[in-house]
This record gives sequence, C-alpha cells and structure tokens, in this order.
Amino acid sequence: MQHWNHKRDDAQMICAISPAYDSDGSRAVFKVRWFSLLVLFLVPTLAMGQQEDGNANASEESIGVVRKAPTEIVLLRDKSGNLVKVATNLSLEEYLRIYNQQNDVEDANTPPAFAVDQAIYTGQATTSHLAFTAEFRVQLKQSAQEQWVKVPLRLSQSVMRAAPKYSGAGEFFVTWDAQLGHIIWLRGKVNSSHVITLNLTRPLRQTGQVTELVLQTPVARSQFRQLAVPVSRAQAVAGDLDVRAANAGNSTTSFGFDFQTDELVFGWSAANGVSSQPLSRIKATVETSFAVHQNRNISARGVLDVSGLGGNVTDFEVMLPHGMSLLDLPSQTFRVTRIPATNGQSVPERERVRVSIVR
Repeated sequence: MQHWNHKRDDAQMICAISPAYDSDGSRAVFKVRWFSLLVLFLVPTLAMGQQEDGNANASEESIGVVRKAPTEIVLLRDKSGNLVKVATNLSLEEYLRIYNQQNDVEDANTPPAFAVDQAIYTGQATTSHLAFTAEFRVQLKQSAQEQWVKVPLRLSQSVMRAAPKYSGAGEFFVTWDAQLGHIIWLRGKVNSSHVITLNLTRPLRQTGQVTELVLQTPVARSQFRQLAVPVSRAQAVAGDLDVRAANAGNSTTSFGFDFQTDELVFGWSAANGVSSQPLSRIKATVETSFAVHQNRNISARGVLDVSGLGGNVTDFEVMLPHGMSLLDLPSQTFRVTRIPATNGQSVPERERVRVSIVR
C-alpha cells in the first residue's frame, strides 16, 4: 500500500513522496519526484511573465484613453441623523441641474419654479408721494414642500407701510434685496395658488408741470385699477398706454389702465398744462466700439437708441468723444448737422452735432 503525504507552503507548491518496498518487504530508499517541483516552479514563472506583459500592454493602451469613473458610494446623514448611501458620480445633466438650482441659473428646457399670473395695483397720489397696494397672484409650477421658492417682485424704491397679507395653502415670508427689491419666499404643493398683498408708498418725480410715477415691476399681466391724483380734470401722459380717465370730484381725477412691462412710467398734469406735448425727458442708450489702426488712427462706431416719453422724438444733440470728428455719411432716416460755437466762445474740445429724424 502506498501512502501520500502532502505538504503545502505559501507558494502553493506540492511535493509528493512515495516510499518504495522491495519484494522481501524491506524498506527501500525514498524516491522524490522532483519533476512536480519543477513543473510547479515553471508554471508560476510563466504566469508571472504573461501577467507582466499584459500589464505593460494595458498601460500602453490606457495612455490617452478616457475611461468612466467607477461609482463611489459615500454615507451621509439626513435631517433625522440616519446614514444614507449617496452616489457621488453624477451624470452631466444631474450636475447641471444642481448647479443651476444653487446659482439661480435659468435653463431653457426647464420650466420656471413659479409664475406671476396677475398683478393688480390701486393707489392714491399726493403732490409728492403715492400710497398704493399691490396684489400678486403667484402659482408654483414645481413642488416646493421641502424647499423655498424665491419670487422677486422688484418695486425697489417702494417702502412697505404695513405687514404683508397672504392667502393660500402654503407658507410665505418677505425679504429685501438691494438689487431685486422685495422678494417673496413661498413653499407649497405643485400648481398651488398664492395671493400676496403689499401696502407700499413711494416718492413721485416732478418734470416741469408733469408729475411722474416710475415703478419697477415684475413682468406679468398687470392692471392699475384705480390711480387717483389730486388734480381736477387731469390729463394723462402715458405714451402708448390705453388710459381710462374719470373725474372723481373733490378736485381729483381717477385713472385706470393695463400694462405689461418691467418698468411703468406714467405721468399726469392739469388740463391746461403741457400734458398734450411730449415730455422734454428722453431715454438714450449708447453702444460705442473703438478700433485702433496701424497708422495710429482710432475710429469709433456708436449706436444710439433714443426714445421719449409721451411723444415721438424729432431731434436731439450729441457730444462726441474728445478728439473725434463726425464722418459725413448719407442717410435716408436721419440728418446730422454740426453745431458751431457761438460768438465769443472758444472752440470746444468736443464736437457737438444735432441729429434730426427725416419723416
């Protein structure tokens, strides 16, 4: 009978030894089968050589190849203190959604979190201020039960006279921002409606014989249901607005009109005033670009957008930059003439021109 003893070391090599016996039963010399050791030494050596070659080839192939990062799972605590598994490898769309949400960046493919359905204003004017109420109907387009939705209402130069009023199925509070003005924070279900009423006051502006009201409002379907002014039979100066006027008695006039703009400019004056004439105030925006040429000359191109309140703009004057002169270019829509210096006045450093609209 043959007996096998197996010995295993850390290298997982097995050596089998078999005792041999003679015909008379005496024990013979041990015969060690060294070929097993030889085979076991050769196989790992060949495997290690192949593995090194494979790693070298893999490293060469991985140079310049972009591979997807494996998903990393971390444990974060929720508001109840429980550990929750969170995958840190986000897709591009998920990352952009979170970034836009935290930085108030609007996505063209994502609907806004809210919509101001309607804004209704009612006010009573004095000679210097306007006391008015503003009612905003806001609808939440996204579910905001766990987080607050910011609704900028602007009205930056208006001051609240009393605490705001609210009606709706949700929560709210009001804050102030130097750039956005009054801000309403809402929290409620998706498609829920909220009505917020603010009692405000703001100063009026006097331009000649015309009293002006300027409001920076949210862009929405808006209506001034009643604007009472302390002028009997007052006449509105409102540009293209369709204004309804009624003599309310007691030396007052009531106006009503609809509008939809981010800035409301409305004026009024006495019936014998200058309300039928365009206001002397104009609004102009200028975009100027300069080009430096190789011969050390500088050319400039300016685009002027001029608009007037209460009437059409017929002409205006422009002061050119220092050292600039106007090129006489023909135009069929406007005419430019240089304004000469008056007698006894030195030649000005900046050229002055008058632009007249050709009708």
